[in-house]
Amino acid sequence: MKILHTDFENYPSGALAMLETLGNVVRRKPETREAFLRLVADADILIVRMDTVVDRALINAAPRLVIVGSATTGINHLDMGALEEHGIAVITLRGETTLLQEIPSTAEHAMGLILALLRRIPWSFDAVRRRTWESFAFQGHELKGRVIGLVGCGRVGAMVAGFSAAFGMRVLGYDPHRDAGELASAGIEAVSLEGLLRHSDIVSLHPLLTEETAGMIGASEFALMKKEAVLINTARGELVDEAALLHVLETGGIAGAALDVLQHEKDLYAGRLAHPLIAYAEQRDNLLITPHIAGMAVESVWKTSEYIARRIVVVAKRLEKKARDTP
Repeated sequence: MKILHTDFENYPSGALAMLETLGNVVRRKPETREAFLRLVADADILIVRMDTVVDRALINAAPRLVIVGSATTGINHLDMGALEEHGIAVITLRGETTLLQEIPSTAEHAMGLILALLRRIPWSFDAVRRRTWESFAFQGHELKGRVIGLVGCGRVGAMVAGFSAAFGMRVLGYDPHRDAGELASAGIEAVSLEGLLRHSDIVSLHPLLTEETAGMIGASEFALMKKEAVLINTARGELVDEAALLHVLETGGIAGAALDVLQHEKDLYAGRLAHPLIAYAEQRDNLLITPHIAGMAVESVWKTSEYIARRIVVVAKRLEKKARDTP
Protein backbone atom coordinates (compact mmCIF):
# COMPACT_ATOMS: atom_id res chain seq x y z
CA MET A 1 0.00 0.00 0.00
CA LYS A 2 1.03 3.57 -0.64
CA ILE A 3 0.18 5.96 2.19
CA LEU A 4 0.36 9.65 1.26
CA HIS A 5 0.94 11.53 4.50
CA THR A 6 0.58 15.34 4.38
CA ASP A 7 0.27 15.74 8.17
CA PHE A 8 3.81 14.70 9.07
CA GLU A 9 5.27 17.68 10.94
CA ASN A 10 6.05 16.77 14.57
CA TYR A 11 4.44 13.40 13.90
CA PRO A 12 4.97 10.76 16.62
CA SER A 13 7.39 8.00 15.75
CA GLY A 14 5.07 5.37 17.23
CA ALA A 15 2.24 6.38 14.90
CA LEU A 16 4.59 6.36 11.91
CA ALA A 17 5.80 2.87 12.81
CA MET A 18 2.19 1.66 12.86
CA LEU A 19 1.53 3.04 9.39
CA GLU A 20 4.73 1.54 8.02
CA THR A 21 3.38 -1.94 8.82
CA LEU A 22 0.90 -1.35 5.99
CA GLY A 23 3.35 -0.27 3.31
CA ASN A 24 5.28 2.70 1.96
CA VAL A 25 4.62 5.98 3.78
CA VAL A 26 5.26 8.99 1.52
CA ARG A 27 5.56 12.07 3.72
CA ARG A 28 5.08 15.01 1.42
CA LYS A 29 2.91 18.06 1.02
CA PRO A 30 2.91 19.20 -2.61
CA GLU A 31 3.15 22.95 -3.14
CA THR A 32 0.63 23.05 -5.96
CA ARG A 33 -2.77 21.49 -6.52
CA GLU A 34 -1.57 19.92 -9.75
CA ALA A 35 1.36 18.25 -8.00
CA PHE A 36 -0.98 16.99 -5.29
CA LEU A 37 -3.32 15.40 -7.85
CA ARG A 38 -0.38 13.64 -9.49
CA LEU A 39 0.99 12.37 -6.19
CA VAL A 40 -2.34 11.05 -4.92
CA ALA A 41 -3.06 9.17 -8.17
CA ASP A 42 -1.61 5.89 -6.90
CA ALA A 43 -2.26 6.36 -3.17
CA ASP A 44 -4.29 3.80 -1.22
CA ILE A 45 -4.46 5.84 1.99
CA LEU A 46 -4.41 9.62 2.42
CA ILE A 47 -3.74 11.39 5.74
CA VAL A 48 -4.52 15.11 5.99
CA ARG A 49 -5.44 17.93 8.36
CA MET A 50 -7.68 20.99 8.05
CA ASP A 51 -5.34 22.73 5.61
CA THR A 52 -5.93 20.09 2.93
CA VAL A 53 -9.29 20.00 1.16
CA VAL A 54 -10.33 16.54 0.01
CA ASP A 55 -12.91 17.37 -2.64
CA ARG A 56 -14.49 15.51 -5.52
CA ALA A 57 -11.74 16.44 -7.98
CA LEU A 58 -9.06 15.01 -5.69
CA ILE A 59 -11.08 11.88 -5.06
CA ASN A 60 -11.61 11.35 -8.79
CA ALA A 61 -7.85 11.69 -9.29
CA ALA A 62 -7.18 8.86 -6.79
CA PRO A 63 -8.87 5.69 -8.10
CA ARG A 64 -7.02 3.42 -5.64
CA LEU A 65 -7.95 5.43 -2.55
CA VAL A 66 -9.68 3.36 0.14
CA ILE A 67 -9.06 5.34 3.36
CA VAL A 68 -8.85 9.02 4.26
CA GLY A 69 -7.69 9.88 7.78
CA SER A 70 -7.82 13.28 9.47
CA ALA A 71 -6.96 13.86 13.14
CA THR A 72 -9.66 16.53 13.44
CA THR A 73 -13.15 16.83 14.89
CA GLY A 74 -14.16 19.18 12.08
CA ILE A 75 -14.86 17.54 8.73
CA ASN A 76 -15.80 20.51 6.54
CA HIS A 77 -12.52 20.05 4.63
CA LEU A 78 -13.74 16.63 3.51
CA ASP A 79 -16.40 16.08 0.83
CA MET A 80 -18.23 13.40 2.78
CA GLY A 81 -20.78 12.82 0.01
CA ALA A 82 -18.14 12.12 -2.62
CA LEU A 83 -16.12 9.94 -0.26
CA GLU A 84 -19.20 7.86 0.52
CA GLU A 85 -20.09 7.55 -3.17
CA HIS A 86 -16.62 6.11 -3.85
CA GLY A 87 -16.80 3.73 -0.89
CA ILE A 88 -13.82 5.38 0.81
CA ALA A 89 -13.56 4.87 4.57
CA VAL A 90 -13.19 8.13 6.51
CA ILE A 91 -11.43 8.12 9.87
CA THR A 92 -11.61 11.29 11.98
CA LEU A 93 -11.97 12.30 15.63
CA ARG A 94 -15.62 13.29 15.33
CA GLY A 95 -17.64 11.41 17.93
CA GLU A 96 -14.59 9.89 19.63
CA THR A 97 -15.79 11.07 23.04
CA THR A 98 -13.66 8.86 25.26
CA LEU A 99 -10.41 9.97 23.65
CA LEU A 100 -11.38 13.61 23.37
CA GLN A 101 -12.33 13.89 27.03
CA GLU A 102 -8.62 13.53 27.77
CA ILE A 103 -7.61 16.36 25.42
CA PRO A 104 -8.10 19.84 26.93
CA SER A 105 -5.97 21.85 24.50
CA THR A 106 -8.79 23.73 22.74
CA ALA A 107 -10.47 24.66 26.02
CA GLU A 108 -7.13 25.77 27.44
CA HIS A 109 -6.50 27.92 24.38
CA ALA A 110 -9.90 29.55 24.74
CA MET A 111 -8.97 30.55 28.29
CA GLY A 112 -5.60 31.78 27.04
CA LEU A 113 -7.32 34.00 24.48
CA ILE A 114 -9.67 35.38 27.14
CA LEU A 115 -6.78 36.26 29.44
CA ALA A 116 -4.66 37.67 26.61
CA LEU A 117 -7.48 39.89 25.37
CA LEU A 118 -8.79 41.14 28.72
CA ARG A 119 -5.34 41.70 30.23
CA ARG A 120 -3.94 43.08 26.94
CA ILE A 121 -0.96 40.76 27.12
CA PRO A 122 0.11 40.69 23.42
CA TRP A 123 0.09 44.47 23.06
CA SER A 124 1.91 45.09 26.34
CA PHE A 125 4.60 42.64 25.21
CA ASP A 126 4.84 44.42 21.87
CA ALA A 127 5.45 47.65 23.80
CA VAL A 128 8.24 46.05 25.83
CA ARG A 129 9.84 44.81 22.61
CA ARG A 130 9.79 48.42 21.44
CA ARG A 131 11.73 49.23 24.64
CA THR A 132 8.89 51.03 26.43
CA TRP A 133 7.65 50.32 29.97
CA GLU A 134 4.14 51.70 30.51
CA SER A 135 2.10 49.86 33.12
CA PHE A 136 -0.94 52.14 33.17
CA ALA A 137 -1.23 52.16 29.39
CA PHE A 138 -2.18 48.47 29.46
CA GLN A 139 -4.68 48.22 32.28
CA GLY A 140 -6.99 45.28 31.69
CA HIS A 141 -9.83 43.54 33.48
CA GLU A 142 -10.05 40.73 36.03
CA LEU A 143 -12.01 37.58 35.25
CA LYS A 144 -13.38 37.12 38.76
CA GLY A 145 -17.02 38.19 38.94
CA ARG A 146 -17.53 38.35 35.19
CA VAL A 147 -20.20 36.45 33.27
CA ILE A 148 -19.10 34.08 30.52
CA GLY A 149 -21.64 32.76 28.04
CA LEU A 150 -20.88 29.49 26.29
CA VAL A 151 -22.58 28.91 22.94
CA GLY A 152 -22.31 25.15 22.64
CA CYS A 153 -21.81 23.16 25.84
CA GLY A 154 -20.39 19.87 24.63
CA ARG A 155 -16.94 18.56 25.50
CA VAL A 156 -14.98 21.78 24.96
CA GLY A 157 -17.71 24.04 26.30
CA ALA A 158 -17.97 21.98 29.48
CA MET A 159 -14.19 22.17 29.97
CA VAL A 160 -14.25 25.94 29.52
CA ALA A 161 -17.08 26.08 32.06
CA GLY A 162 -14.92 24.32 34.63
CA PHE A 163 -11.94 26.57 33.99
CA SER A 164 -14.15 29.66 34.12
CA ALA A 165 -15.67 28.65 37.44
CA ALA A 166 -12.16 28.24 38.85
CA PHE A 167 -11.53 31.87 37.91
CA GLY A 168 -14.64 32.90 39.82
CA MET A 169 -16.85 33.60 36.83
CA ARG A 170 -20.57 32.99 36.50
CA VAL A 171 -21.19 30.56 33.65
CA LEU A 172 -24.19 30.77 31.31
CA GLY A 173 -24.77 28.30 28.50
CA TYR A 174 -26.89 27.85 25.40
CA ASP A 175 -27.08 24.44 23.76
CA PRO A 176 -30.30 23.23 22.11
CA HIS A 177 -29.02 19.64 22.24
CA ARG A 178 -28.65 19.52 26.04
CA ASP A 179 -31.27 19.98 28.71
CA ALA A 180 -30.96 22.22 31.75
CA GLY A 181 -30.13 19.29 34.01
CA GLU A 182 -27.16 18.25 31.89
CA LEU A 183 -25.86 21.79 31.87
CA ALA A 184 -26.38 22.21 35.61
CA SER A 185 -24.30 19.09 36.26
CA ALA A 186 -21.43 20.86 34.43
CA GLY A 187 -21.91 24.03 36.48
CA ILE A 188 -23.66 25.89 33.66
CA GLU A 189 -26.85 27.95 33.93
CA ALA A 190 -29.05 27.16 30.91
CA VAL A 191 -30.34 30.26 29.10
CA SER A 192 -31.64 31.22 25.68
CA LEU A 193 -29.19 32.48 23.08
CA GLU A 194 -30.72 35.94 23.38
CA GLY A 195 -30.38 35.88 27.17
CA LEU A 196 -26.78 34.72 26.91
CA LEU A 197 -25.84 37.49 24.49
CA ARG A 198 -27.55 40.18 26.55
CA HIS A 199 -26.00 39.24 29.89
CA SER A 200 -22.51 37.91 29.11
CA ASP A 201 -19.28 39.86 29.44
CA ILE A 202 -17.52 37.15 27.43
CA VAL A 203 -19.23 35.14 24.67
CA SER A 204 -17.28 32.00 23.75
CA LEU A 205 -18.26 29.83 20.78
CA HIS A 206 -18.04 26.02 20.91
CA PRO A 207 -20.68 24.43 18.63
CA LEU A 208 -20.02 22.13 15.72
CA LEU A 209 -20.28 23.77 12.31
CA THR A 210 -23.54 22.64 10.68
CA GLU A 211 -26.10 24.16 8.32
CA GLU A 212 -27.94 25.39 11.41
CA THR A 213 -24.94 26.98 13.12
CA ALA A 214 -23.25 28.56 10.08
CA GLY A 215 -23.49 32.33 10.44
CA MET A 216 -25.29 32.04 13.76
CA ILE A 217 -23.50 35.12 15.15
CA GLY A 218 -24.28 38.09 12.94
CA ALA A 219 -25.40 41.71 13.09
CA SER A 220 -28.58 41.03 15.06
CA GLU A 221 -26.69 38.94 17.61
CA PHE A 222 -23.94 41.54 18.02
CA ALA A 223 -26.65 44.15 18.59
CA LEU A 224 -27.76 42.20 21.67
CA MET A 225 -24.28 42.12 23.25
CA LYS A 226 -23.00 44.62 25.78
CA LYS A 227 -20.65 47.26 24.43
CA GLU A 228 -18.14 46.08 27.05
CA ALA A 229 -18.42 42.43 25.96
CA VAL A 230 -15.91 40.41 23.95
CA LEU A 231 -16.27 37.49 21.53
CA ILE A 232 -14.05 34.38 21.64
CA ASN A 233 -14.07 31.82 18.81
CA THR A 234 -12.02 28.64 18.91
CA ALA A 235 -14.59 26.57 16.99
CA ARG A 236 -15.02 27.46 13.29
CA GLY A 237 -14.79 30.77 11.48
CA GLU A 238 -17.99 30.08 9.55
CA LEU A 239 -20.03 30.43 12.75
CA VAL A 240 -19.55 34.21 12.57
CA ASP A 241 -20.61 36.78 9.99
CA GLU A 242 -17.15 38.32 9.62
CA ALA A 243 -18.37 41.51 7.92
CA ALA A 244 -20.72 42.10 10.86
CA LEU A 245 -17.89 41.41 13.33
CA LEU A 246 -15.60 43.88 11.59
CA HIS A 247 -18.33 46.52 11.61
CA VAL A 248 -19.13 46.06 15.28
CA LEU A 249 -15.44 46.28 16.20
CA GLU A 250 -14.94 49.41 14.09
CA THR A 251 -17.98 51.14 15.59
CA GLY A 252 -17.44 50.10 19.21
CA GLY A 253 -20.48 47.85 19.34
CA ILE A 254 -18.44 45.36 21.37
CA ALA A 255 -15.14 45.83 23.18
CA GLY A 256 -13.09 43.24 21.34
CA ALA A 257 -12.64 39.73 19.99
CA ALA A 258 -10.11 36.91 20.07
CA LEU A 259 -10.24 34.37 17.24
CA ASP A 260 -8.37 31.15 16.55
CA VAL A 261 -10.36 30.52 13.38
CA LEU A 262 -11.43 32.48 10.31
CA GLN A 263 -13.49 31.75 7.22
CA HIS A 264 -11.79 30.47 4.05
CA GLU A 265 -8.77 29.12 5.90
CA LYS A 266 -7.58 27.21 2.85
CA ASP A 267 -6.70 30.59 1.36
CA LEU A 268 -4.86 31.59 4.54
CA TYR A 269 -2.87 28.35 4.57
CA ALA A 270 -1.96 29.08 0.94
CA GLY A 271 -0.48 32.42 2.00
CA ARG A 272 -3.32 34.59 0.73
CA LEU A 273 -3.63 36.72 3.87
CA ALA A 274 -5.52 39.69 2.45
CA HIS A 275 -8.25 39.23 5.04
CA PRO A 276 -10.21 42.24 6.37
CA LEU A 277 -10.03 41.09 9.98
CA ILE A 278 -6.28 40.50 9.77
CA ALA A 279 -5.86 43.98 8.26
CA TYR A 280 -7.92 45.45 11.10
CA ALA A 281 -5.88 43.59 13.73
CA GLU A 282 -2.66 45.02 12.32
CA GLN A 283 -3.83 48.52 13.27
CA ARG A 284 -5.92 48.02 16.40
CA ASP A 285 -5.48 46.46 19.83
CA ASN A 286 -8.93 44.98 20.45
CA LEU A 287 -8.69 42.04 18.04
CA LEU A 288 -6.39 39.08 18.65
CA ILE A 289 -6.02 36.33 16.01
CA THR A 290 -4.09 33.06 16.25
CA PRO A 291 -3.65 30.69 13.25
CA HIS A 292 -5.95 27.80 14.26
CA ILE A 293 -3.59 26.46 16.92
CA ALA A 294 -6.07 25.64 19.71
CA GLY A 295 -5.80 21.90 19.13
CA MET A 296 -2.10 21.92 18.26
CA ALA A 297 -0.53 21.33 21.65
CA VAL A 298 2.27 18.76 21.40
CA GLU A 299 0.45 16.36 23.71
CA SER A 300 -2.87 16.55 21.87
CA VAL A 301 -1.24 16.12 18.45
CA TRP A 302 0.61 13.02 19.60
CA LYS A 303 -2.44 11.42 21.23
CA THR A 304 -4.74 12.05 18.28
CA SER A 305 -2.16 11.10 15.64
CA GLU A 306 -1.49 7.77 17.31
CA TYR A 307 -5.21 7.13 17.64
CA ILE A 308 -5.90 7.84 13.97
CA ALA A 309 -2.91 5.73 12.88
CA ARG A 310 -4.11 2.80 15.00
CA ARG A 311 -7.59 3.00 13.49
CA ILE A 312 -6.22 3.25 9.96
CA VAL A 313 -4.22 0.06 10.50
CA VAL A 314 -7.30 -1.79 11.79
CA VAL A 315 -9.51 -0.65 8.91
CA ALA A 316 -6.82 -1.29 6.26
CA LYS A 317 -6.25 -4.84 7.48
CA ARG A 318 -10.00 -5.48 7.54
CA LEU A 319 -10.30 -4.23 3.96
CA GLU A 320 -7.35 -6.39 2.87
CA LYS A 321 -8.95 -9.47 4.44
CA LYS A 322 -12.27 -8.68 2.77
CA ALA A 323 -10.53 -8.37 -0.61
CA ARG A 324 -8.77 -11.73 -0.11
CA ASP A 325 -11.98 -13.48 0.93
CA THR A 326 -14.02 -12.09 -1.95
CA PRO A 327 -14.10 -14.58 -4.86
